[in-house]
Amino acid sequence: MVPSLPVAAGSVVVDRLRPGDAAVIHAYRNDPVVARFQSWGTPYTMADATTLVTEMASAPLWRPGWGIQLGVRQIVDDQLVGDVYVQVLVATPWVAELGATIAPVHQGRGHARDGLTAVLDAILGTVVNKVVAHVDPRNAASLRLFDRLGLVREGYLAESYRERDGQGYADDVLYGLTATRWRTRGTGS
Repeated sequence: MVPSLPVAAGSVVVDRLRPGDAAVIHAYRNDPVVARFQSWGTPYTMADATTLVTEMASAPLWRPGWGIQLGVRQIVDDQLVGDVYVQVLVATPWVAELGATIAPVHQGRGHARDGLTAVLDAILGTVVNKVVAHVDPRNAASLRLFDRLGLVREGYLAESYRERDGQGYADDVLYGLTATRWRTRGTGS
């Protein structure tokens, strides 16, 4: 059964982005600390944010080759605090790549962990058998996040990503997590 949205875990609900989200996305994607390890360039314009929200409203959910940004909202007040990214891979459609971005004012509250947990609960074992994440080794917060979620460090790829400024290459820590490992976490299996 293919899961639908919204999905929830902990303090957040994950669902499609809404037209009113563009201003919040514009603000946090322009923050240099947030953007440092991401694929988008800065400045990230309001037009960029509006286009993202519009495209994501009709983007196919869980279809190989289609990446989707989903809004992460606090359950208590429905406020957008960030987004998660999921892309089922074309060459290996039983694997999805994922990531998360949280606005600076909301970081450190478990929202990325909860948002990714909601997505993992929804797609592992239904849409895909495995998820992977690519993390710049300089991004200590993301390394801690994926370690806490129980993803396994499966590899270290030297100079595998082009720096955004085009002036060099960045290393990459490859994380992976299977449906079996996710289902048996905390059981001692």
